[in-house]
Order: sequence, then structure tokens, then C-alpha cells
Amino acid sequence: MEPQYASISSLPVRLVGTIVEVYETGKECQYLLEFADSQGSEYAMAMLKADEILVLQYELAVA
Repeated sequence: MEPQYASISSLPVRLVGTIVEVYETGKECQYLLEFADSQGSEYAMAMLKADEILVLQYELAVA
């Protein structure tokens, strides 16, 4: 697990991120999330527990 992502106190609530790695530690899973701007440039990474994540469902509409 990357220790530099352990503290997320500087990230505001309600950001939308993408899970890029799952760490199973035995008792619980932790998730490495990447946050990017509208151009796709990463601006933050954070380790979160399952109870700190709200899963959003997205279906790509085929045109």
C-alpha cells in the first residue's frame, strides 16, 4: 500500500474519482482512487475505505 496516499484531509467532499487499485488487507479492503480534471489530468490520489466511497453507476449510451 502506498503510504503517501494514506491521508486525504485536503480533498473536498463530493469529488468523483476512479478506483485504480484494490488492496485486501484481510479485515477490510482499501481502494486507491485517482481524481482527474475534465481534460483527464490527474490532480490527486487517495486511499479510501469502503465506507468512504459512494459507488456511482454509469452506462455508456451507444449512439
